[in-house]
Amino acid sequence: MIVGVAGVLDWLYREVDTELWIASLPLGLALGYASLTGYPLPQSLPYALTLPLVLVLLVLYALDYLGGADAWLSLFLALALPVPPGSLLPTLYLAFLYSTPFAVAYYLWELYRFCGLSCVARLKARVRGADLAGELRWWLPRGVRLVGDPHEVVAAEALWDREVYASPLLPMITLVFLGLVVAVLVGDTPVRVIVEALQR
Repeated sequence: MIVGVAGVLDWLYREVDTELWIASLPLGLALGYASLTGYPLPQSLPYALTLPLVLVLLVLYALDYLGGADAWLSLFLALALPVPPGSLLPTLYLAFLYSTPFAVAYYLWELYRFCGLSCVARLKARVRGADLAGELRWWLPRGVRLVGDPHEVVAAEALWDREVYASPLLPMITLVFLGLVVAVLVGDTPVRVIVEALQR
C-alpha cells in the first residue's frame, strides 16, 4: 500500500516526501521479517542478496545520479517485502525486472507522443529549453545530472532560448510498483521457467 501511494505521488509530482518512507520503515521491517515464515532457505538470504544493491543505489543517490525517493523505495522494498509469496528470489530484483517492460513502454510512448517515430529511433528529442519548464516539465536535458527539481535545472542553466536534446524522466516508483504487483502475483515462476528451458 505504501509503495502504491508513493507511486501515485511519483506519477503526479515526481516527488515523494522522505517522511513517508521513514514513517513506514519500522512497520515495514516488522512485516517483512514476519513474511519470511516458511521461507525454505535461511531467512537472512534475501537481505544478504538485496542490501548490496540498495547500497549501490544509495551511493548513486549521494552522487546525484538517482532521485532520493528511488533510493528510499529500494530500501523499503528490501526490508518490507524481502521475498514475494511462493518465491525464492528477492522482491527487489523481481520488481525491477518486471518493471522493465513498463519503463521501456513509457519512455518510448513519451518520445512518440512528442515527435513520432523519428524521436523513438533516436531515443531522444530536440526541444526548446523553454518547453522543459512547461509542456515537457518531466523531461531532462541530456548531460545534466538530476539535482533537485528538474525545473530548477532548466531555470538555473542558460537553456531557455536554446534547442537541446532531452529525454523523458521515468516515474520510477510508479513503474516499480507495477513490477511489484506482477512479482506478488507470479513470484519468480517466469524466471524459473526460463532457467529450466535453458538447461534443457
